[in-house]
Amino acid sequence: MFDFIPIQQYTPLYYHLMFVNVLLVLLHLFSFGYNNRRNIIFLKYFGIFNLMFVLLYMGLRPNHAVFVDMRGYGFNFTKYQHGNFVRLEKGSDYLFELFTLICSQITNLTGYFFICTLIYVYPLYKLSKKWFGNYWFYAFLMLIVSFSFWSYGTNGIRNGLASAIFIFALTRNKFWHQILFLIIAIGFHKSMLLPTFGYLFAYSKITSRKLLYFWVLCIPLSLVGGNFFENLFANLGFDERLSYLTDDRFDQLFSSSGFRWDFLFYSAIPVIVGWYFLIRKKWQNQQFEKLYKTYLVANGVWILIIEASFSNRFAYLSWFLMGVIVIYPILKYSMDNAVRSKLIAHIILLYFLFTYTLNVIL
Repeated sequence: MFDFIPIQQYTPLYYHLMFVNVLLVLLHLFSFGYNNRRNIIFLKYFGIFNLMFVLLYMGLRPNHAVFVDMRGYGFNFTKYQHGNFVRLEKGSDYLFELFTLICSQITNLTGYFFICTLIYVYPLYKLSKKWFGNYWFYAFLMLIVSFSFWSYGTNGIRNGLASAIFIFALTRNKFWHQILFLIIAIGFHKSMLLPTFGYLFAYSKITSRKLLYFWVLCIPLSLVGGNFFENLFANLGFDERLSYLTDDRFDQLFSSSGFRWDFLFYSAIPVIVGWYFLIRKKWQNQQFEKLYKTYLVANGVWILIIEASFSNRFAYLSWFLMGVIVIYPILKYSMDNAVRSKLIAHIILLYFLFTYTLNVIL
């Protein structure tokens, strides 16, 4: 559908268009204000437009090596079409392999990647709409301009689908429904065990303050004993792909190994937001507190292995929640609407500029 776009410009164009989206959102915020009727109407229709755009632009992208692992997923899909089920028999993520097998019998490769995109994007819309009502597009925008959103929808597809199913689990009202979708998420990618553990741990009586102490403690522990934790997680045995944590062959593929202070500061943004509202302001919101606890556990584990090659894959296990955590209290906490308008505008702009700088400028 978008074959007329030069393939090397396909991803940069997405970020350029998101830049325009962010500016339009800011323009309406400053022109009308947060709760103005014209702004709410704008959010509704502009939000639907963006939902459709992301589904089509990402879902109907060309199958090209510029999207790295997309070619591999396409190759496996084609093998299933021709009756080669060896990967299903040997695969570690059986639900994902079963999903690919079913798709191979009912659609073509273009349809397969579109279905993947639909599963990846729809839960973000569902969560935003359910939690934030008329203002859902602010949360949805934060999610689709997140640092890792595009790459895990076009490259790390299996992990991206698993994280989306995890998010969909958060939209379910009944606990056993949540558990069902969390199990499905793990079946798509076993790495979802970490945020799932964090989410279940959030139901414990351990406070956000104590988990914040855990998160802070992970920093000196990583600096002192990073190799120990890398070997520990690499030898857990539940997923052979963890070998990249200690395999030096991958160092040349990761642009900057070592202790990533830049990513640590980035990860600290939702930590600071949660601390301010839950601990300093003593805000009572169980939904946000569970989300915050989940993030602290998952991100804390990543900090322990931050120096490993490809530890950014572990970072994603908490980063996929970052956008909604940062915007949640801004949309829900009781405050003056003029102040809220300014906060939303500044947060969306700064959050997107980090993504734009690292993915486009640098």
